Amino acid sequence: MITDKDVVKLKQVFATKDDFKGFASKDDLKRELKPIKDDIADILKKMNSIISFFDREYLAFRKRVEFIEKHLHISPQQ
Repeated sequence: MITDKDVVKLKQVFATKDDFKGFASKDDLKRELKPIKDDIADILKKMNSIISFFDREYLAFRKRVEFIEKHLHISPQQ
């Protein structure tokens, strides 16, 4: 059986609702994280655009090199 003394000891050990009043709620965190998630999405889109650009540039470069190799009868190096 739990005694009054046990209850006092438990209140000292465990946090109460009042102990959490100064902390952010779930809704507070969602509001704070929304702009961060949007920023990350924007950064990922920009990175994807940059990667696509360099991919196209690389492919164009490879085509030019292959054209020159073919024109000069140079076998591609492995």
